[in-house]
Amino acid sequence: MNPKGVFVSGWVGYSSTLRHLESVPPLGSSPAPMLRACPGGAMKDATISVIIPCYNRAGMIGDAIQSSLDQTHSPSEVIVVDDGSTDDSLAVARSFGPPVRTLHQENAGPAAARNAGIEAASGEFVAFLDSDDLWKPAKLERQIELFEAMPHLAVVHTLVDWGDGFPSGHGPRVEASAHYPDENDDWARLFCSAVMYTPTVMVHRSVLRRTGRFDVDLQYWEDMNLWLRAAIHGPVGLVRERLAILRRGPYPDGRSPLSMLPVYWYRSYARALSVARSTLGSEEYRRCRAHLRDTLDRHMVGAHWDGNPKAVRRLCLPAMRHGPRRLKALAYLVASILPQGARDLLRSTGEGARS
Repeated sequence: MNPKGVFVSGWVGYSSTLRHLESVPPLGSSPAPMLRACPGGAMKDATISVIIPCYNRAGMIGDAIQSSLDQTHSPSEVIVVDDGSTDDSLAVARSFGPPVRTLHQENAGPAAARNAGIEAASGEFVAFLDSDDLWKPAKLERQIELFEAMPHLAVVHTLVDWGDGFPSGHGPRVEASAHYPDENDDWARLFCSAVMYTPTVMVHRSVLRRTGRFDVDLQYWEDMNLWLRAAIHGPVGLVRERLAILRRGPYPDGRSPLSMLPVYWYRSYARALSVARSTLGSEEYRRCRAHLRDTLDRHMVGAHWDGNPKAVRRLCLPAMRHGPRRLKALAYLVASILPQGARDLLRSTGEGARS
């Protein structure tokens, strides 16, 4: 999950290794297949599978499902994957009937739930919607039109509106620094600055066969990790209309606290870069490594001043692999294992020196 409203390049996280994901099939060497641009609007017959993971959102899932059914380009199926909800979410989803299908699994997180939906999907395209979000009626139609006009695209996403649960002015603040990628961006630009919200994304299913699935080891940022891997196989297209509405539902139980967001950011992005490395030119790779290093350093320091020693420790370890910052990372690592009182004294002394 990309926590809604968080500028992607502003978070970092920890990875013990920059390994290829064991759960992801090997990448093919060929690019995403060209989709045929059919004259006369033949792609209006394209089949779309909508996947909605859900955990304890009985009060919101019905609106999300209805917005997927109200599309001007009707989906062939809407797959709701109940991730072990303890409320009436599954019953609400089942009340819709076809083309809504429901799957149920033990609680395993949104990545595993979306993967179950992908496995069950039969559509030529796959579109993702979260259980607390909404689509405007033309969303799927506009994305299919862009796929038809530019059949070499791997992913198509849209702009967003900000709905319930966000403080006043939140959207403009986020968008002031956000970059919504399009087909003109190289992979490094996506890696360093792209914002792509999951409820805006549509992917051709053949791309998912090459890319693999969501990384179930990531409790956050598993979505951007997959979009970055998908972008290895073709450009990202943007429909410049606000066709998804982001809402902020209740925070799901059983996941790492939000204080660990930087840790999962680094894990997500470091893994994506590891997968993409062989496809990047030396300059692109240098830009990505510099971004990863600089953001890691910034948030290692931020975690220290926020009084988050657990995140500091996990961020220091990869930071120590970057030669110029080893001593600095070591100093923060030592500070993070001091007793609470000593850490508080260090922070108060540092704040006094900075003021």
